[in-house]
Amino acid sequence: MTLSLQMASPRALAPQDLRHAGVELIGRAPEIRIGLILAGLFGGGLLAAGLLIPLDAAVTAPGVVKVSGERRSLQSNIDGTVAAVTVRDGSKVRAGQILLRFDLAQARAVERALAERVISLQAEIARLEAQQSGAARIAPGAALSGYSGEDGALAERALKVEQATLDTERHASAARDAVLRERVAQMSEQRRESASRQRSLETQRDLMSEERAAVETLASKGYASRMRLLQARRDEAGLTGSAEAMAAERDRLRVGEGEARLQIVQARADDAQTIAQRLSDARAELAGLMPQWKKAREQVERGVVRAPVSGEVVANRISAPGAVVREGEPLFDVVPFDRSLIVEARVAPGEGTSVRPGQKVRLRLSTPQGRTAPVMEGQVSSIAADTVTDERTGRSYYRMDVSISPETMAKSGVGKLFRPGTPANVSISVRSRSSLGYWLEPLFQSLNSSLHEQ
Repeated sequence: MTLSLQMASPRALAPQDLRHAGVELIGRAPEIRIGLILAGLFGGGLLAAGLLIPLDAAVTAPGVVKVSGERRSLQSNIDGTVAAVTVRDGSKVRAGQILLRFDLAQARAVERALAERVISLQAEIARLEAQQSGAARIAPGAALSGYSGEDGALAERALKVEQATLDTERHASAARDAVLRERVAQMSEQRRESASRQRSLETQRDLMSEERAAVETLASKGYASRMRLLQARRDEAGLTGSAEAMAAERDRLRVGEGEARLQIVQARADDAQTIAQRLSDARAELAGLMPQWKKAREQVERGVVRAPVSGEVVANRISAPGAVVREGEPLFDVVPFDRSLIVEARVAPGEGTSVRPGQKVRLRLSTPQGRTAPVMEGQVSSIAADTVTDERTGRSYYRMDVSISPETMAKSGVGKLFRPGTPANVSISVRSRSSLGYWLEPLFQSLNSSLHEQ
């Protein structure tokens, strides 16, 4: 049933007509409230959905399956003459295997001379540090213990020489100290004997003094001769002089004993000062030689070309020893054995800053006959630091490599489809946002742009 107010003529409604319409509206009030409530719930639901339902912002990029680990080109790092070539086209090599050697006899001689001097200094420093601490054995330390091969043999010989030097100097110092300590002991014993003789002479002098006094008394009474009195006085004076001489001898021995003890202390102080000065000089010399040795080692190492990866040698450009090679000249190409498949994608310039290595990605292969391939999860293994331009299309892009784990590949069941040349579509979630934010983002961007216009 509907409520209609028909106006038959332009005249105003009669009061009874208005009352009739009001009665009809009051009777329909519950239905109107229900309609308003339903409309409010619907609008609130839409708003809640817009706020709660997430719509992630994503970067999408087209890609293609490619082989990673493409052939590695090896170039010469120095100017030189080839001394030996150990491989040819088709040779199977392992990572680190020597492929070519340059003739670096002079550079190697310089490097070996520096190595011997550096290792000798390190061994000498270890010996001087042992002397400072009073140790009987040299502690090689991490530097000397870490050498191997020719350097290890040099370190072993240097340590033996320095250990022999340490033993010799320890024995010499011990012998010198023993001589001085023996002199101290002798003087101490002589001083004790002198003290004993001094006490004996002083006792005799005291007795002679009493005897001389008695003779003087007798002589004053005429009972003793003058000669007897003079003899008593001479004997007393002689004993006094002997006692004083013995006291002087004791003082001389005491001074000599102190000087001998001082010589021990001074000799040890001189040794410590000499060791400290030599240690400082050796460390300074070593600090100056280490960069030279490092540079010489690098020069020799650059004269040896090694395989960067395990693989097969192709495009060998050096056929025999004696060839003269310039720095930067190509030598070999090595095709790796363990090549794996990746997806190389092209990210638009405006979205490259949102991508970083390690991010999770979702990718889907474009299958033949329009079949639907499952979505797989991968990971960004690298993203170019700058854009490159496709010469054919003129478009710029960031190159992005995406890797897929073997477990993911096996679980997805697309192993047969994952072949070089297969197109793929890559999607990377860069930030989360609500549905409402997704709907309103263009409006906000438009407003922001208009507000910043000059």
